[in-house]
Amino acid sequence: MFDDLEFDAEEELKRADHMIYVTLKYTRTADVIQNIIKRLTNAYEFTMLEALNKVNKEPIKLLSKDNLELLKEKIPEMKKYARDYQKLKELGKAKYKGESEYRKGVALVTDSDRVDMERIKEYFANTKECVMFLKNYFK
Repeated sequence: MFDDLEFDAEEELKRADHMIYVTLKYTRTADVIQNIIKRLTNAYEFTMLEALNKVNKEPIKLLSKDNLELLKEKIPEMKKYARDYQKLKELGKAKYKGESEYRKGVALVTDSDRVDMERIKEYFANTKECVMFLKNYFK
């Protein structure tokens, strides 16, 4: 079904950007925040896998903890981004509930964390920074 489409980190960032600044503006729900988290996680995964394949001799198709450690070893600047990626991954898997849905202060709340509009914008900025950093790193 999606064979004709090219999925990459920049496309995921475009989708996340639209969801933050358009969709979330009009549909203030925790489900939208959850979808943004998934898009950002995908962007990290696409970027990190591409970077791993450039620093590793054998092709890697799945981002595991060992592969993430290898990437942090080869590119020390990735430690900050790896923490954000792991946090987003946890948020994506956690059970959540919405707080103040359909209102200005909408937030996604899990047992361990709370993600509101400002927090999701920070995650977006960090993800975008990581994608640009790795893109420029391999030029």
